[in-house]
Amino acid sequence: MVPTMSVSEKELLTMVLKAIRKMREITPKRNFNEAVEVQISIKDVDLKKPENRIRARIKLPYPVAENDKIVFFADDTHITALRSLGSNEIIIIDRAKLEEFSSNIRQFKKLARKNRVFFSSSSLMGLIGRYFGKILSPRNKMPIPVGINDDIAGVISDAKRTISVRLHKSPTIHAKVGHINMKDEELAENIVSFILFVKNKLPKGWRNIRSIHIKTTMGPPVKVDISPRKKAS
Repeated sequence: MVPTMSVSEKELLTMVLKAIRKMREITPKRNFNEAVEVQISIKDVDLKKPENRIRARIKLPYPVAENDKIVFFADDTHITALRSLGSNEIIIIDRAKLEEFSSNIRQFKKLARKNRVFFSSSSLMGLIGRYFGKILSPRNKMPIPVGINDDIAGVISDAKRTISVRLHKSPTIHAKVGHINMKDEELAENIVSFILFVKNKLPKGWRNIRSIHIKTTMGPPVKVDISPRKKAS
């Protein structure tokens, strides 16, 4: 009989911390703050069935980037509030600039490629969907709508801890979950939250996970060693 795989959150945290320490040992030092990524390889899941696909946003315990890349498509009601934050992490795009992008798709694709999180005033969502849905949707970067009464500072703070998760045609899920300058424990908590979210979305949980690797953007991958646990007899 194939052993049933069962890994507790505490056990997983220990396994991930071990992999993080190995990653630090074998990853060459860079003169910039590299992102840390996780890749989960999936098995025995029929991705032709829509119910087996995953498309979601999840909030992690800690911010993903030291300096994040955020775009906000803003109407007049939000522009003043955004400027008052004084953040150099946020690119503000008003309605006029949005219209300009509609005739310069190449430039918009560059914007979509370089930035991680997208917001939009609710009033502009229809326009964005019509002009840029085909660009943003495949990248899982459709903007998060923001209402007129929403707390802008809170919304931005949450976004810094939020990542997009997608399982579609390829049996792999890949996500940026942090950066190399984070403390081991903080990075591990982010990674564990991501892994558990994916596991809980899969039809057979752990049995559907072939392997898990972590790495920096330019570094070698390190396997998170999750060994099957036999049920006590």
